[in-house]
Amino acid sequence: MGPKAALALCMTLALPAWAEVDVSQFGIQSASEITDPALRDLRMRMVGGAPLTYKQMRALADVGDGLAAFRAAQILEAEDDPALVDDAIHYYAVAARTGRDFAVRRLVSLLQTYEPALQPSLQQNAEDALRTQARAGNAIAAQALADMYLIGKPFGKNIERGLAYMEISAGGGDGKAAVRLAMMYLKGTDDVPADRDLARAALKIAAGSGDLGSRTMAENLLRMMPEPPRRRPEGLVNAAAAVPVSLSGPGAPSVLPQADDGTMVATPIIKPQPRPAGMAARVAASVQNDPRRTAPPRRPAVFEQAALHTGTSP
Repeated sequence: MGPKAALALCMTLALPAWAEVDVSQFGIQSASEITDPALRDLRMRMVGGAPLTYKQMRALADVGDGLAAFRAAQILEAEDDPALVDDAIHYYAVAARTGRDFAVRRLVSLLQTYEPALQPSLQQNAEDALRTQARAGNAIAAQALADMYLIGKPFGKNIERGLAYMEISAGGGDGKAAVRLAMMYLKGTDDVPADRDLARAALKIAAGSGDLGSRTMAENLLRMMPEPPRRRPEGLVNAAAAVPVSLSGPGAPSVLPQADDGTMVATPIIKPQPRPAGMAARVAASVQNDPRRTAPPRRPAVFEQAALHTGTSP
């Protein structure tokens, strides 16, 4: 087993159940992967603890070394110069996109505090990096994407994507995100249709979280939201609609509609109107770029099941 395959296996075993293992661009993981002798020597020195200049770190980062990219970004950020923030965001994004999850927190911090509009290419790189990490199970990346899409900065407002990533964050066990999501689905807005089933699913996650405040609020709300009656299986509904009921006999029903031939006909249960298409499907339909790098994560099973309760597919 090669070093990249071993790393992929370790990451898979460490991921939450809802994560999609899609961090396929691990970048440079060892000096043996570098063909240029000078760069190979630089990486060996870096891993060995020797101090490298920013220019040397950047040379390694530009060939896909995520660790060097992270350290180059640290050097730039430490300068505390607004003119260098773009480059710091770029290299933190390179680090995150090549599997360095520890770069996500700094990338998110800079994106949330940086005021000037990002250049389109830099914005795309940063967005791709966070999506890559979110698919790999990074809860910080998923929650950051949810907030950024809902607020509209810096990637533009997209309610569907924001809710999709909020579901992912909640599905990963984030109690606070689960409560926020539940309140959004309970209240409903012009942008977010109210959905008690999805709200209940989010509250159940919050009720099992380790955050005391979220758990307490979720438990109190769940007491006021009894479980809905189970839907009759559709197969039984169709069968009942197709079978006529005889009028003969003392126990014949008297409340069923009567057909022209005098027999009683069972009335099928009226299905509820389907709610709007699920967030995951709408997000997937809205993605226009490379699906491997830009498609949102799969919807957590708990929200899939809640959505199916009303007979609709997300």
